[in-house]
Amino acid sequence: MNTIYQQLIRSLEAEGYRAKTVPVVWLTELNRALCEMQKTNIFDKLFSENCLSYFNYDPLCTLQKAASVLITAIPQPMIRPGFVYEGTRKTVALPPTYLADKDRKRVTDIVTDTLKPHGYSAARFAAIPLKLLAVCSGLSRYGRNNITYIPEFGSYYTLYAFLTDLTADEDPWQAPARMDLCDTCDMCRQSCPTGSIPFDRDIIRAENCLTYFNESEEPFPDWIDNTWHNAIVGCMRCQEVCPANRGRLKTIERPDAFDEEETRMLLCGREFDSLPQKTKDTLEDLGLSFSYRSGVFSRNLKAALANAKCSE
Repeated sequence: MNTIYQQLIRSLEAEGYRAKTVPVVWLTELNRALCEMQKTNIFDKLFSENCLSYFNYDPLCTLQKAASVLITAIPQPMIRPGFVYEGTRKTVALPPTYLADKDRKRVTDIVTDTLKPHGYSAARFAAIPLKLLAVCSGLSRYGRNNITYIPEFGSYYTLYAFLTDLTADEDPWQAPARMDLCDTCDMCRQSCPTGSIPFDRDIIRAENCLTYFNESEEPFPDWIDNTWHNAIVGCMRCQEVCPANRGRLKTIERPDAFDEEETRMLLCGREFDSLPQKTKDTLEDLGLSFSYRSGVFSRNLKAALANAKCSE
């Protein structure tokens, strides 16, 4: 591998991150693979339009003279912010992958500081199927739930990709692979509240996934049971039971995050800019300001609090 890339990956690993690099030409294969899957109608049409249509595989739109793609994995904890609700303090899960802004900045700084002295540059590359890229690069492997796993992290990490104009001498590209333990385990399938993980095919029914619905601004379908909601956004059910995740989840408790008055305002969906500064700061610190502004936060919080356990 190019010695500059060796230095970069060592620097990232020293900070607790993981990374792989692949030649930029493989973006064409990513596009082809996803298009082939779409032709088989394995994806629901509406899901495909909402979640897959924004991908852009042209590297030159992001970085002139792009030569390689760097895919990084940032381990993340679960946060459990507290809400005083009807006189009782409850905590609700905020799953890993929703709080990574500070780490993304640190990763960006490492990449920039390593490449710039040698005359190379990098640019964030977001509009690609990051999970598929991570698996094909050898960075991770799929689980039966179509979430990706790294041995040290389990599934508790977020992916972040860059285009660089530095040539990657190494080419680790491989066909997508699933973890061996999935061959004899279906705990995620059994725990999925919406039945989105079939046993007879490799691709989950993502159009039924609870995460798909609570990340959307559309109202919850009538068939979704209110007792299924378990997080402010996303869902933890299939990850909580996965053997590959045992002992790998770190949890940060924030029991005093929001008092009763703040919780009331959040549930009412009060305009973000009119919230008290303390409340806005906490939302920002938790990485929740975007979902709050979009309107999904208030709806999801109401559903999750109904099922949350008391923290005291």
